[in-house]
Amino acid sequence: MNRLITDEFEKYLQDKRSVSQNTILSYKRDIARFSSFIEKDGIDIISATRNHILTYILSMQDEGRANT
Repeated sequence: MNRLITDEFEKYLQDKRSVSQNTILSYKRDIARFSSFIEKDGIDIISATRNHILTYILSMQDEGRANT
């Protein structure tokens, strides 16, 4: 996973959104899971498309997980 993306996103959440540390950790976990999902197909998170995201959401639903 691209560390620069997660670092910048974390900074945005802290500076602009003022979210809690728990929320930041949850988002980072979600990003890591998504990244692992697409990397199985040789896709880097930078190259992820809307279709990749939708496929991931559907796979989470199939596993009985919340897509939120």
